[in-house]
Amino acid sequence: MREISQIMIERLEYIKINPNDIINIGGEQDALQAIYPDSRIHGNDGKQKADLIFAILTSETKDISVFLNQWKENLNPAGLLLFGFLNINFELRDIGDFLVHLEFVDVVMDKEMLSPKHELICGHAWMPTPSKPISIPVSAIIK
Repeated sequence: MREISQIMIERLEYIKINPNDIINIGGEQDALQAIYPDSRIHGNDGKQKADLIFAILTSETKDISVFLNQWKENLNPAGLLLFGFLNINFELRDIGDFLVHLEFVDVVMDKEMLSPKHELICGHAWMPTPSKPISIPVSAIIK
């Protein structure tokens, strides 16, 4: 797990985010705290809201849709979901499609072979920022 956590932490170097709260599931807490020293890092109790969810799941996970739905509920608007799935019996495209179905934006998925028997599916996606309705008075509309 340490190697997987390090692979994912390296991805954070290229993503501009300054989270106040982080939910860490299976990652190296000390490494996350080193990158974000002012952030509060929590486990996944199902109630906490966060600006970053950092999650690693393994082949023992039966239904990843349960986790993805829960993470959507726990992520603040404009928050980042960064995850790695080790030896999960799901297709990369199906996971990406499900994230889009859950209304995540800027979904990025990739796969890395750690060894002939160990496949890591990584991805990240953002929660959208709610938009405000635009109001234009009729008197402002001209030909």
